[in-house]
Amino acid sequence: MTRSYVHIKSHFQLPARTTHIKLDIIRSLADPQRLCFSPELREAVATLSDLKFERVNGCPRDMFLIMGNVIEHAKAHAMGKIETPEYERLLNAYRYELYSWRLKTDRYPNDDPRWPAVAEAFRHACILHTSRLLDETQPAEAPMIQNSVTAILDSLAEIPAECRLIELVVMPLFMAGADALSPYARHYVLLRFDHIRAHGGVGNHVSISLLKSVWDGRGRQAKHDNSNIPWWRFARDSGSQQQHDYLII
Repeated sequence: MTRSYVHIKSHFQLPARTTHIKLDIIRSLADPQRLCFSPELREAVATLSDLKFERVNGCPRDMFLIMGNVIEHAKAHAMGKIETPEYERLLNAYRYELYSWRLKTDRYPNDDPRWPAVAEAFRHACILHTSRLLDETQPAEAPMIQNSVTAILDSLAEIPAECRLIELVVMPLFMAGADALSPYARHYVLLRFDHIRAHGGVGNHVSISLLKSVWDGRGRQAKHDNSNIPWWRFARDSGSQQQHDYLII
């Protein structure tokens, strides 16, 4: 164990630190420049955590680290620290890694058979967001985008309403909803948010409000206008202190 790992374990409570790095990633989804914690800290916390990491976050830790690196490079690109060709090369490499990733059975936090479905939902959500970071102008109708949306919703369909694991998949559900096009898919997204709210007792209405803003924006587009309407445009313009907390229940 390196000195930095010992330092973190000695000076911070890991559950609290795990929550902090999770929220750091969540807030940076709308704006990579908001990312605060270093890759070294994310890796140290993920390495030192036991299986409570997956039980609390849903997202498998190695996938979480991949996504942290993706956003780290997006931040560097936005700040002009890496050129576009190198940025695209790096993100395409991470996207390939996400496509080939598979959940290890020894990473199941317990014996619930729905953990693979949770992992798959997060995997395709990470693929979707990486695709969007590579080209935010890509229309929602693009096959690559819709393949990710379908894969997320298919994975979530394996988690019944009464299963408490549904509480962990707010982020994948939100990502799929932002690019869902059919009335049926959008209705299903809202239904699953109802299931999450039923378990948690309260719901975050900001996430649903953001989705409806995206859907309404697409509904106002001209018939042959399929330009993308990024969900983070509404998150940044909200002017609220909670504008980046939309994925937190």
